Amino acid sequence: MHASVLLKTFLRSLGEPVTTNALYPDLVALADVPKPGKTEAIKLIVQKLPRENYQLLKTVIKFLTKVADHSKINLMSANNLSVVFGPNLTWPTDQQVPVSQLNNLNHFCYKLIVDFEKIFEQ
Repeated sequence: MHASVLLKTFLRSLGEPVTTNALYPDLVALADVPKPGKTEAIKLIVQKLPRENYQLLKTVIKFLTKVADHSKINLMSANNLSVVFGPNLTWPTDQQVPVSQLNNLNHFCYKLIVDFEKIFEQ
């Protein structure tokens, strides 16, 4: 449990989310993307990240996929991880996140975890 607190603290200490403030409107717009095109839309957003942000996001998500792989033991499924880490990867520094947006941001994180290979490895 301490590792998750440290990782969340690190992500929040960056001053700007890994996904960047500039791409926050793209994340919000994901709510309007039909389900069949969601993974591809996420991949396009991730590809717009600065190189350092991309590498950090990829590393964090790869770690979260490994945690999710052991969910029968640790009870941290991709869905649970997205609820815990989604807001820490996507928070905009210049505005409050409306509660209505939390599900969308968490779903973004969920898709990063469950579709890791499609988003980062192709």
